[in-house]
Amino acid sequence: MIRRFANAFHGMARALHTSISLRIHFSMALFVLLFGLLGRLETWAWVACFVCFGVMMGAEMCNCALEKLADRVSRERDDKIRDCKDMAAGGVLMASLCSVAVGLVVFLRRSVLARIWAALCAGPYGWVALGALLLLSAMFIAGQRQRTLRK
Repeated sequence: MIRRFANAFHGMARALHTSISLRIHFSMALFVLLFGLLGRLETWAWVACFVCFGVMMGAEMCNCALEKLADRVSRERDDKIRDCKDMAAGGVLMASLCSVAVGLVVFLRRSVLARIWAALCAGPYGWVALGALLLLSAMFIAGQRQRTLRK
C-alpha cells in the first residue's frame, strides 16, 4: 500500500517536473490560495476551490500521461493518436473553463473583493506577498523549463 502511494507521489512530481502546463496551473492555484486567504473565503468557497484544484491538476496529469504514452507508441503522424491527444486536451480545457467559472462566482463578490483590496492596502505585506508569489511563480515555471530543455 505504501509503495502505491510512493508511486503516485513520484508520478505527481514527474508530471510537475515535465509539464509546463501543470506548473502554470499549480502557480495559479497558489494565487487562488493567497487571494482566498486575503479575502477570508467562507467554507463553501474553499471547498469549491479545492475541488477545482483536484479536478484541474488531475485532468492535466492524465493529459500529460496520455501524451507521453502516445509519443512513446508512435512518433509518426497518426490521426487516431492525434484525436486521442485532442480529446484529452479538450478535457483539460473543460476543467479549466469550469474552474474559471467557479473562480468568478467565488471571487467576484463585492464583499470578497473589498476584503482582498483592504488586505492589500492595509500595509506593505499584502503587496510584498503578491510580488513575491509572482516572482517565485515565474522562477518556478521558467526554471523548470530550463532544466527540462537541458536534458
